[in-house]
Amino acid sequence: MRYVSLVILFLAITGVVTAEVRTQGDAKKLADELSGNAPGKAASNPVCNLFQQAEIAKYLGVGIGPAENRNVPNGIGCSWTTKDYESWVGISTYSVALPGLPKGARPLPAFGAKGYVLRHVDSWETGADDGIQGIVVQVYGETASETAATSILQETIKRRKH
Repeated sequence: MRYVSLVILFLAITGVVTAEVRTQGDAKKLADELSGNAPGKAASNPVCNLFQQAEIAKYLGVGIGPAENRNVPNGIGCSWTTKDYESWVGISTYSVALPGLPKGARPLPAFGAKGYVLRHVDSWETGADDGIQGIVVQVYGETASETAATSILQETIKRRKH
């Protein structure tokens, strides 16, 4: 009888733990869907909806794939990549202001006090914020340029205001 009681207790505890894990997983899934970070749900992602695939392709000068969700801490992101992943564009919007200029960044006063451009090895990054929300754009690949990054940032800011 003691073993039966232990088995029943074990099964009850296992069931509770499993239910808790499932609940946490469901909560994360729901949060990802609401924030636009759920894989494959680019149509519901407000950042992905800012640009058409063809528009992004023009900025890079290469054929680009459809929008995909991009997981961003404290925000929402979207990316467009080539089939071979040799080039891509990523746009991230944050629910918090940017902390300041990244190390090595050049200020872009046209985008406010925290506007910047930063050259990486194979990419360009631009960012700005309105004191409440931050926006970061990254372009990567052989055709990536400062002009493409700053143009996408400018258009992102413009489209978010409408």
